[in-house]
Amino acid sequence: MTLIQALILGIVQGLTEFIPVSSSAHLVLVPWLLGWTFEAQVAFAFDVLVQLGTLVAVIVCFWRDGLSILSAAIGALRTRRWAEGRLAWLLILATLPAAAAGILLKDLVEQAFASPAASAAFLLVTATLLGLSEVLHRRLGERPPATLAAALATPEGGENGARDALEELRVADSLIIGLAQALALLPGISRSGSTIAAGLTRGLTRPQAARFSFLMSVPIMLGAGLVAASDLASLPNARELLPSLAAGFLSAALVGFLAIRWLLRFLARRSLWVFAAYCALAGLAGLTLNMTRSVQAATPPPIPPPLPRVATSPALETWVSRRVLAFRDSRPGSGYADLGFSVETLPPEAALQAAADGEVVLAVLALDPPTGWFGTPLGRLGISIVVHPGNPVRELSLMELRELLVGRTQSWQVLGNYSEVVQPVIPLTGDELRLAVQQAALEGERYTLASLLAPSPPAMISLVAEQPGALGLLPLSELTDEIRSLRIEGQLPTEQATEQGSYPLWVQIVAMAPAEPVGAVREWLGWLQSGPVSSNP
Repeated sequence: MTLIQALILGIVQGLTEFIPVSSSAHLVLVPWLLGWTFEAQVAFAFDVLVQLGTLVAVIVCFWRDGLSILSAAIGALRTRRWAEGRLAWLLILATLPAAAAGILLKDLVEQAFASPAASAAFLLVTATLLGLSEVLHRRLGERPPATLAAALATPEGGENGARDALEELRVADSLIIGLAQALALLPGISRSGSTIAAGLTRGLTRPQAARFSFLMSVPIMLGAGLVAASDLASLPNARELLPSLAAGFLSAALVGFLAIRWLLRFLARRSLWVFAAYCALAGLAGLTLNMTRSVQAATPPPIPPPLPRVATSPALETWVSRRVLAFRDSRPGSGYADLGFSVETLPPEAALQAAADGEVVLAVLALDPPTGWFGTPLGRLGISIVVHPGNPVRELSLMELRELLVGRTQSWQVLGNYSEVVQPVIPLTGDELRLAVQQAALEGERYTLASLLAPSPPAMISLVAEQPGALGLLPLSELTDEIRSLRIEGQLPTEQATEQGSYPLWVQIVAMAPAEPVGAVREWLGWLQSGPVSSNP
């Protein structure tokens, strides 16, 4: 809690503790409206401790009454003439219900303080109490209870008359007003409002009811403040809160003093209807706002439409991914992640079917597009013939490669000083690299049935690295230090050799779709075709 927050809440406390609009509700609702959050224990302790500031305001305003009542009580104790301290005993009696309720219902009250909706709802209760008390007071005004005849005979606003009138209160009157104060432990039910309302129903005038309400607040405020002080002392950061508590205490005391003086003058001439209206409006506004926020919190955020998807095959995944990242970094605001489309990897036939079904807007494959489809070439990708790092063979002709892949050459000893058995490792059926090598090198023959199958380039790398006699097919973009690439017809598989056509094993990469793509996907295609991009950006 900052110093500014404490000052504001202290002013709120000083204004609303005595004006019958519920200080507790405002201490819950104001932070909620301003978006302030405090630890539950700290908030509760602060709310009660700033009441000590308003307690000081009460003592300053009514010090003469306090001395008179205290003197009468002490005299009654000395002389055992209990009637002399009658008002003191009535004030103590009126305090007992709230004290008992505060001890027994402490946890429940703390939970209510954590609920803005409860505070707003209880403000409606305060509005009802104030309104009913005015109605009953008007009806009882001409027919006051006999025991309160003297009270009602006193002109409103007279301080001495108010003191004399309070001496006429009965035990039942004091208990009823005390029960109203106990009800006000709940946030939103005004302590001053409920007790003044109860006093009006017992035949007191408005200034008399307000005076009794303020006087009876002294012991309950003092007790609550001591309990909160003990709770605060047990907090680990109690010392850090002292400046904020001091600010809240002082602001509450000063503003509370001014509020008491103003309210007594106001009630001498006006009714409680204006406060009833304010509580009703504030309660309805709080409930409406709480309901709105609850609905907004419960309503899931709108789900954005799915991004257009581009499909590619496992053989081309790295090639496509590198160019997508390069495209992202080349755009204005380089580095942002929202490309406007996503890329997923599917087997070639599945990628074609997804494009045909409209599940993806573009398929990037090393195949010819179906008749009638949009298609545009994106470049060539070399096919590396890879072997185990321990294999001494450095070069193969297309004929030697065919003999190895169809199974007629079964030992590397034929091609070099290496006695390992030849173990072809080939991609799955339908893979573009498998089809391209079969067309370019095998001349229509089939791969040997002894071939191992690799479902993806990483799987190919792993199998070739594990098998001393392995011979595999790998996209040029996937070459790593774990394996070694062979020359084919005297040419190493490089990007330059592939683009020039001097390296014999390559595939043509084609972007294809039933209809020409638009938006970000079309922009990406245009960027790819605007200039060469390194396969290893």
